[in-house]
Amino acid sequence: MLNRLELDLSHLPAARDADRLFSVMVPESFLARMRPGDPGDPLLRQVLPVAQEQHAEVSTVDAVGDLDARRAPGLIHKYNGRALLIATGSCAVHCRYCFRRHYPYGEEPR
Repeated sequence: MLNRLELDLSHLPAARDADRLFSVMVPESFLARMRPGDPGDPLLRQVLPVAQEQHAEVSTVDAVGDLDARRAPGLIHKYNGRALLIATGSCAVHCRYCFRRHYPYGEEPR
């Protein structure tokens, strides 16, 4: 991704280490919308790991209560009249601010 965007990894040293904790996943169509050569591109910043991720205080891996709200495999129901259907075993994009980064997608039906 950094090569395609003409960015030098030495300018972004935390990216490699943070990627080990929560891998970078970016669809081709999303990558194509990023500005080459701009480390401050807002779309890039949404998915590029930063050093602060490694030092974030996490009190729980299920901050929003998704695990307790699973009603069936692939179905999260927390609010009246609303449900979230997990239709795949993984997310297409790993947003760096994701509060579901520890959700057990691999346990959902494919």
